[in-house]
Amino acid sequence: MKKISIYSFQGFILSLVTTAVILGIATFTFYVTSRNTIERQIVKGIERNCSETIEDCSIIIANETKFHWDQMFIFDQGFDSDELEAIIGVRPNKDNFAAIKIIFLDDHRIVSYWQSGVDWEGGAKTQLYFTHPNTQDYSEYTPETATFSVQKSAGNPDFYTLEPALD
Repeated sequence: MKKISIYSFQGFILSLVTTAVILGIATFTFYVTSRNTIERQIVKGIERNCSETIEDCSIIIANETKFHWDQMFIFDQGFDSDELEAIIGVRPNKDNFAAIKIIFLDDHRIVSYWQSGVDWEGGAKTQLYFTHPNTQDYSEYTPETATFSVQKSAGNPDFYTLEPALD
């Protein structure tokens, strides 16, 4: 029978603990960064800019995004890839864009998008609703025109309606 040294066993335990700590840190970091969605960035901007009064509050989307963009499309409903390509001029690299609400382009390339959804156990997780100034199912904005008036929902204080600000 081969004897196992106490030192090799301690080394094994130390390696195991170190690996668990590293995986825990990596998982936490992924969770925190994945929670920093476009929606979350905009909500943080609303909370920061509209803390005093929500009645006369507006938000400039370009100030809240952490990436460069030159076009933003906001959609009421989902579109398939062919419809999206016809609207934005770029073919999405994903097949299912049914829940897409916002697409950001930079130089005719998709640089980011926000996909709304529902958490069936916890209710709706969407905190933003964008209205449209026209009868289309989508609206197009630039960094200069993407300014929205903010209205807080009376029934849900964490739900905001954003309406294009009129100059």
